[in-house]
Amino acid sequence: MEQDFYRRRLERAGFTVLTPEPVDRTTVDQIIFDELTRHVFRPESQETYIRVMTDLHAAGAEAIVLGCTEIILLVGPDDVPGLPLLDSTTLHVEAIVQTAMSRG
Repeated sequence: MEQDFYRRRLERAGFTVLTPEPVDRTTVDQIIFDELTRHVFRPESQETYIRVMTDLHAAGAEAIVLGCTEIILLVGPDDVPGLPLLDSTTLHVEAIVQTAMSRG
């Protein structure tokens, strides 16, 4: 999430990119690879994600990009009121369908 590949493109598009603190980045990454990819969904992990998203919201985030396909299985749009969650899988599918339909 902190790699220039994403950050640079988003900033060129006019977005300010906020990322969790390093310890939180490590934790959310660990939850993805040690739990979610193995179909393990722990309430403590959900609470951690909600806290991290709430912290980002307090720091000025206006939306959260869920950049891993499994995250939406743990948290949803109602978990942090007033903070839109942008599910990368849904966004990609919508863009593919829109592109396919526009080519007729």
